[in-house]
Parts: sequence; C-alpha cells; structure tokens
Amino acid sequence: MVYLITTSHKPSRRLRSFLKDLTSVLPNAKKINRGKKKIEDLLYDAIELKASRLIILREYKGNPAGIDVYGIDYDNEKLKPLASFHIRGVRLSRETVEAVRIYNPRILAIYAGQASHRLEEEFIDIFVKAFNVKMHLGTIEEAAGEIDVLAIPKWDNREKIIKLFFINPSTKRLGGPLIKITRVIDHEANKSIP
Repeated sequence: MVYLITTSHKPSRRLRSFLKDLTSVLPNAKKINRGKKKIEDLLYDAIELKASRLIILREYKGNPAGIDVYGIDYDNEKLKPLASFHIRGVRLSRETVEAVRIYNPRILAIYAGQASHRLEEEFIDIFVKAFNVKMHLGTIEEAAGEIDVLAIPKWDNREKIIKLFFINPSTKRLGGPLIKITRVIDHEANKSIP
C-alpha cells in the first residue's frame, strides 16, 4: 500500500507541517508539492508511483480544514472519491511535548478494542475503507511489536467531535498529529457522520 499525499494549492506553513506530520504516520507515504498541478496531474503522479490512495489536505484561513481520500482506478485512469474528513483543528507533533516521531512505519492499524460510542464505530469503518488498514481489536499492549502506528479515535461528547491521535504501541507515546474531526463523509456509501 502506497499513499501519495499533497495539499491544496498555495499551502500555508501550518498545512505543510500537517502534511509532514501525517506522512510520518502513514506507511509507504510519499509527499509531493502540489504547485500548479490539477487533480488529473495528481492522478498520473499516483499511477506513476503505483499508489493505492491519493490524499489531498485542504485548508481554510491558513489552518488544516480537511482530508480528502481517493482510490486509484488503474483500469479507467480515474480517481474514486472514498472519504472526506472535515477538520476543526490539529495539534502538530511539535506542539505536543510528549510526542516522539515514528520513523519509517510499516504497519498502521486503527484501534477498535474499546469503541465506546456509535460514532466511533462508524468512524472506524470509514477509516478502514478509506485508508485500507486493519482494525486492531485487542489491547494496545498486544499491538506492540506487530503494529508500528495505532490510530486511536475518541468521541468527545462535550465538543461533539472525534479526536484522532496516533501512538507507537510499543512505547505508548504519541507520534503524529492530533486531529479534531467534525464530520466524515463516506462517498461510497453516500452517508456522513455525525
């Protein structure tokens, strides 16, 4: 699985930092500068790199505002919209004192062992399809040694958002951005949460 990640046109410094953070937690992620490339150009870049997913980060007023995930239809040379994640804000790894960068991860999974809210369960299903990763149903300790990065979603009832953070299960230390997600659109199922 190869991810090709880029940004919207003329990215802010913060969006470029978010791109770097997200690239660090996705296995086999390749980031490219968008420049003046149209989405069709990005499709051909993805095909050339044999990517399975194209991820485009969006911004609003200089801050990360969304993640759009596309599948690559190699037969028809088309992008297939899979999911869109609307973001209220992010905390970059450099802004988190206890965060430790995860280098060259090979396996990413999403933690489904203690989903405590219906929206967490729905989010996990969409994340699995969009990023083509497995669910980890055991404990965090059981993930150590076999999973390099564990994505953990938590529903925040007060803020009405899903907080997504990434940890190294071997050390249980944060290793990537904290993403505050307000809405997720599953383009294949034509539904959204919350």
